[in-house]
Amino acid sequence: MSNLFKLIGIIAFGYFVYFNFLSQPNQQGIAQAEELISEALIPLRLFEARETGTATQRRARLRVIETSLTPSTPVARAKAVATIAREVGQRANLDYIDVILYARGVEAGMFGINVAVAEYTLNIEKIPFSDVTWTLKSNDFSFTEQQIQIINAWTLLRKHHIDTNGDLNEDKLKEHIAKELGLNIEEISIPYGPGLTTQEYIGIKPTEEYGELISQAVELVR
Repeated sequence: MSNLFKLIGIIAFGYFVYFNFLSQPNQQGIAQAEELISEALIPLRLFEARETGTATQRRARLRVIETSLTPSTPVARAKAVATIAREVGQRANLDYIDVILYARGVEAGMFGINVAVAEYTLNIEKIPFSDVTWTLKSNDFSFTEQQIQIINAWTLLRKHHIDTNGDLNEDKLKEHIAKELGLNIEEISIPYGPGLTTQEYIGIKPTEEYGELISQAVELVR
């Protein structure tokens, strides 16, 4: 009789363990979908999208330019580049992507100033020396219309003031620009953007205006 009670006890304990532990789904193994907030995003234009990966890493870099005439805040810029990085990175099945935003008015190049950067690591195991998913930085720099005119003139007229040794005569170039634009020579200078400040990541749904940009970038880096 005692053996029977022992057997019943073992069976009861087995049912208890199964229904309370083994039959429960592994909650830690279930991926939780990110909840995205609906919010207007600043207007951008895709300047470049290219692969930067290796045989073992799927990486890409996007360069975009802000097109709004109204200067944007650092937070708005961070949200914009983060949204593009997340959408393109996930849709193109990348391991890592960075998105660089340039200030309006000057094409990314010699005088282009980046005003926001998003670095998104989707697969930390494949990216050496990376232990974070998101790095977001931005600032509130914007070119003035006069600065844009000076930079465009500098780019256009620079070739006329290179000496036989290949050196630029900057003083002569500034005089030329000042004359062309009707400015004082003291006003002729190339601006340097301030440093970038780290921002917190906030998941934003891509607006319809971003749809074409994102799709185009995905096709270029996939």
